[in-house]
Amino acid sequence: MLDFSTITITNIGYEKLTNNSLESLKKITNEIKPTIYCMDEDSLEKFKNLNYNTSLLEFKLSSLCEYMKQNWATVTMQKLVAIHRELLLNKPYVFMFDGDIVFKDINAVTKLCEIMNENMELDLICQNEYQGSKSELNTGYLFVRNNEKTKQFFNPSNYINKYPNDQYYVNHKKRLLNIHVLSNVKFPNGKYFYENHESIKPYMIHFNFVKGHQKESKMKNYNCWYLKQS
Repeated sequence: MLDFSTITITNIGYEKLTNNSLESLKKITNEIKPTIYCMDEDSLEKFKNLNYNTSLLEFKLSSLCEYMKQNWATVTMQKLVAIHRELLLNKPYVFMFDGDIVFKDINAVTKLCEIMNENMELDLICQNEYQGSKSELNTGYLFVRNNEKTKQFFNPSNYINKYPNDQYYVNHKKRLLNIHVLSNVKFPNGKYFYENHESIKPYMIHFNFVKGHQKESKMKNYNCWYLKQS
């Protein structure tokens, strides 16, 4: 497997979802241990105690943020900030996944490496937000090649206080990068998965298209909840 850094972003309000995502990752591989970027001291300590590498972000928030609600846009930008930090460490690639991702197959990771290795011109791999003819890049599952273009692209000076959220920025500036968009069949967004789950065998599932407080029950409905019941 290629050498890359793996990260996810969380806070104490998002801790259970993040833990579930990490548990799903452990089920498919023991080789990847992400660094957890935290927005509060409580989550930092919790993930430290679980023996994860942790890093504290400058932006502080402890509550769960729902789509388009207060602080949501600022929180999404922290993903780009964390990616930029990792790029400065000069690993060849940075893999960032949201806490509402559930891993189902090792191909969820190895295919990203293969795609990058087969096309040295690629800068970024990501999901499609929609399906069919409508196209918008989704920023919840990003595999980034480390080069000068991506270091510049993810530099916080380009987007902090300038764009409404991370996905808007990436889509607005996507012409600056060479991008591969993943198939919904193997890398489905939530809407595609909910509508087609009986006919596909995905490598991962992004449980978006549902509000934050509903994600746990949605994952349980599809047998994608891996934490023990308390």
